[in-house]
Amino acid sequence: MIYATKEDLAEWLGLLTEDGQPDVSALPGDVDRMLRNASRVIDHNTLNQIRKDNEKHLDVAMNATTAQCEYWMEGMGESVDVYPNMTGYSAGSTSFQFTDGIPKLAPRARRELWLGGLLGGRVLRR
Repeated sequence: MIYATKEDLAEWLGLLTEDGQPDVSALPGDVDRMLRNASRVIDHNTLNQIRKDNEKHLDVAMNATTAQCEYWMEGMGESVDVYPNMTGYSAGSTSFQFTDGIPKLAPRARRELWLGGLLGGRVLRR
């Protein structure tokens, strides 16, 4: 399930027209794919515990999804989910070390999920 719309993302980012409506024209051309992939990251991190019949769950998931997209748009893009984080490198005899933290959850998305009770094995059913 995709948890946020283009309008949700534009509003989250503060991209508004003069009359206060979300300005989706300012979003990247691949925004639909980005929202789908961000929703999958949210599902992965919440262990698919978001209940579609729970308004609070859906609201938290929407905020986390838009925060994840914001993170990708302001940083390295989705490549942070494709390429692991490098933790070490050696020049002599060439050595690399990578972490296994894929997919990487944006700090704001993590906060939204934690405060909403959807992270850390503590899914609240309210």
